[in-house]
Amino acid sequence: MSALILKSGNALNAGFDSIEFTTYKNRVLADGGIIADEVAVKEAMAWANENGVSSSVFSATSPRWGVKLLDGKLKKMYSLYDESGDIDVIIGNSTAIEYNTTAYTFPTLRLGGSSANILKSKDVIASHINSVLCNISITPTITGNGLGFTKSAILDLTANDSSIKRIHSISQSRPTSSASATELYPTANGYGTSGQVVASTVKNAATWSSVASFLDGSHLSVYAQGLQIGQDTTITPNAYNSNLSYNIGSNREPGSETLAYTSPFLGYIAESWCLINTDETKAQILSTRAEQLYAS
Repeated sequence: MSALILKSGNALNAGFDSIEFTTYKNRVLADGGIIADEVAVKEAMAWANENGVSSSVFSATSPRWGVKLLDGKLKKMYSLYDESGDIDVIIGNSTAIEYNTTAYTFPTLRLGGSSANILKSKDVIASHINSVLCNISITPTITGNGLGFTKSAILDLTANDSSIKRIHSISQSRPTSSASATELYPTANGYGTSGQVVASTVKNAATWSSVASFLDGSHLSVYAQGLQIGQDTTITPNAYNSNLSYNIGSNREPGSETLAYTSPFLGYIAESWCLINTDETKAQILSTRAEQLYAS
């Protein structure tokens, strides 16, 4: 079983709660939610503030932070700074989504690979110049078709209108359906499939993966453990820069006239971050977060 080791140098005063934390806690409790680990929330906020991340957060959620449960099922994850980025959960396949407290020593979101389950931001992004996506997740080592998919989406940012234009996404891909989870390659897309980075770095399935990507009008970059592992400078931006929804665990299908979801994720999620109108260094530092905090 993996343990969570906090290695941050932040001095968290047990007798003092910041205004940010108090505001967050009051919002979660007033909505009928709970905070699974108050220390983890304080640490995440301290880290975001120290690294200049907090001001550009649209959504930052974790099963360890504020969540809302209904009959033991996850109904909502509360974003650290603004309720616009709260993640609403629609369960279409109850066996393929779980608020898990036993697989690891901290709560996780277990997704069983079902497009019927939708995890989508409460509100939409009003104005988008650039974005950073980062997810801390782990995929079980399963061989053959038991893994289910040659591609599984982790994060997706999509125009929320009839054209369903995908702006930015991160997925994991296997070279063949018979490959094991040790052969997962991080894949990022920008502006539909105009920009694409399939990183040559193979994910180590025994450790938590924290791949982050940055997208603006000129390039798409992917980072892992603080290092750039791929870049595409030939992207063709589209005009969609507002009314964007943030999705966790599946892709919105580009060009679909309905809210079609594809490539559902199979595995456990510890944290998900979506930053907007920020800079590329934030992708770099977010990609080091799992290495700094999560140890096997």
